[in-house]
Amino acid sequence: MKARQHFTNDAPDMSASKSFAAAMIILSAKARIYWRFVIMHEVIWTRQIPTAATDGIYIYVSPDFFNGLPSDSQRAFLLGHEVGHMILRHPQRGSAFRKRGFFRIVWDAITNKRKQIPFDHRLYNTAADYVINADLIAHGLEPIENGLYSDKYGRDHLVDEVYAELWQEQEQEQEQEPETDSESGESDESNDSSDSEPNGGAGGAGDDTTDDKSAGTDDSGD
Repeated sequence: MKARQHFTNDAPDMSASKSFAAAMIILSAKARIYWRFVIMHEVIWTRQIPTAATDGIYIYVSPDFFNGLPSDSQRAFLLGHEVGHMILRHPQRGSAFRKRGFFRIVWDAITNKRKQIPFDHRLYNTAADYVINADLIAHGLEPIENGLYSDKYGRDHLVDEVYAELWQEQEQEQEQEPETDSESGESDESNDSSDSEPNGGAGGAGDDTTDDKSAGTDDSGD
């Protein structure tokens, strides 16, 4: 059964453009495994996402964002970033964690009991971006501005272990935050805003895997 395509191809001619060809030449020369994955999968050019994304089957790229990047090397970085999620099967792994309802069970030394580490799609995407972007930089590609980069985590780190560390750090920060005492009983409006998860991404600046529960795949992107 063929996978469902999330977005229509608004600009199919982009696959024959000079900018795409130049990016692919650079990707072939510097990171051939990423190049091979791009040619093995269909690139869907769509303006329905701000930057780029993947569902593990298709590569979705905004033509406006792609052409707006300042260099062909950054365009190669963008394509490599999306297929990096595909190579490491982050969409499928994220979907499996979400369906299971948690990320991992660990032993809590404080309570002397087992506890579940929940799965946070956005945080998992951050962990994945750190690893993928580090590998692309090591291949000599020019990083995209506002992408997610880390001095602590490199290309050889396992994404799952990075996620576990990031979650632990996030949990510790929340425990150290002082509780707010509202005498008036009024709620803080800043805490009531809904946190909508965007679809799409640009080489690791945010969330670039499409989160589609019905498709059985996870996403990576912005």
